Amino acid sequence: MNDNGRVRLVSWKEIAAYLRREVRTVIRWEKERGLPVHRVPGGQGGSVFAFTDELDRWAAGESSKEAIARKAPFRRRAAFAEGLHAVGVQP
Repeated sequence: MNDNGRVRLVSWKEIAAYLRREVRTVIRWEKERGLPVHRVPGGQGGSVFAFTDELDRWAAGESSKEAIARKAPFRRRAAFAEGLHAVGVQP
């Protein structure tokens, strides 16, 4: 914990353990899904860190996006059926 009261994870291994995933998975999430990981300025190689509060907010946002994506096909079908009904066609 630093002086701001935030918990800081200082390696890919710590970040992966916190998220209960493999290191390769969290590295991919950083590249493809915008996982909030910070690079150490002037650091050699892959020196990274992350704050748990940022990871928690990111994970909550990802969960809600995934839920919306799962419901989207149903909403499209329902909207299509409503449109058919509006013009007098029974689906």
